[in-house]
Amino acid sequence: MSRVLVTGIGAVTSAGTGREALWNALCDGGAPATSSTPVAPPGLPAADPVLLAPMATPPAQEYLGRRGIRVLSPESKAFAIAAVAACRDAGLPTRWECEPTVGVAAGTTTAGLADYVELLATRLDLGVERVNPAQGPQTGLNAPAATASIFTGAGGPNLTLSTGRAASADALAASARAVHAGEATVMLAGGVQTLTYPEVYARRGVDPRFGTVDRARPLDRERAGAVPGEAAVVLALESADAAARRRAVVLAEVVGTGAAMGPATGAGSVSAARRAVDQALAAAGATPDEVDAVFVSACGDPGLDATEATVVGQLWGDRVPVCAVQGRLGDCAGAAGAVQAAAAVLALHAQRLPGTAGHHEPDPALPALRLPTAPRDEALRQVLVLCTDPHGHASALLLAAPASGGPAPDPAGPRRTAAAGDPPASA
Repeated sequence: MSRVLVTGIGAVTSAGTGREALWNALCDGGAPATSSTPVAPPGLPAADPVLLAPMATPPAQEYLGRRGIRVLSPESKAFAIAAVAACRDAGLPTRWECEPTVGVAAGTTTAGLADYVELLATRLDLGVERVNPAQGPQTGLNAPAATASIFTGAGGPNLTLSTGRAASADALAASARAVHAGEATVMLAGGVQTLTYPEVYARRGVDPRFGTVDRARPLDRERAGAVPGEAAVVLALESADAAARRRAVVLAEVVGTGAAMGPATGAGSVSAARRAVDQALAAAGATPDEVDAVFVSACGDPGLDATEATVVGQLWGDRVPVCAVQGRLGDCAGAAGAVQAAAAVLALHAQRLPGTAGHHEPDPALPALRLPTAPRDEALRQVLVLCTDPHGHASALLLAAPASGGPAPDPAGPRRTAAAGDPPASA
């Protein structure tokens, strides 16, 4: 059994490409949303503009070469770029020959949806002769993970998780388990999310205010909703033995993971989030007092923010600083957990916390939390990442500053009897 180390980060976000751009953006205080109009597929009505934090995708050929990139979906292209960027950052090869010890895991909620709708709309509106058959493989949720494997030559485990906003945190957790168990020596794990016409159309059918908030205010008294965000973030998770052999620079260690499912609102969602945190702490043999900061997925949504504030209040009160990075980068949905994890790893590496952009006045209806709004130096040994979804799923990761020696903790924790509402062990 091996310790699970983070040796590289690949990030494509509204801040640009690379971990330096991501870190600088998190520390610079925030930016307003940008207006964009999703392109409607053939025969479908035009969409109204949406305010979002759009992903700034670099030219794909700089990372993937020229062959085969023309038919890639935006999600597949961005995730593959992030995977290659993570390899570069880690000092790993960017191309293997179907290497069975290197795997890929992607979390997403809508990958392939835009291509699927466009393919069908083209068929219905323009006829079958106008359909591009090469578009077919890009219409599935698993297209980003498959594409990253093809372009990197990763022939090991290939996973796609779609547990809402917790999807990429779950992808990281599943990857940590694979490395810990020896099923892979390297896992390129994270998430991807873009905002396309079908999602905007569907979301506005439920909430007409979706995409109309110009600035997110996480955990703030005046919060009124999230700014949608786009991102593709991949972390290179590597076994300690493999990292030591090549003398890799270690950014952090994954020491505990947890996940739980409960009712979507109220006490049920709080219970699920609390169980996920408790599992991550138990897996590492840690107590709440050993956690030096908490990175939450609060994004300005009244219900989600309240759930996470309640859990943090129960365990830490105002004793540890809390960071909500979605205020700067938007609510990246299926990629949110990977964005938070990358931010937490960078904070551990720099021994510095970014502020929570958009937070101005505490909500008196929420537990009192310690919410610094400006970057500050902080002694960080372990930080916790908590990601919750409005449908009741929650995922938690406990990350630690690099250390040598000692037994390898099992990121999944000790085997236990599943509680009511918990996901299966393979989830």
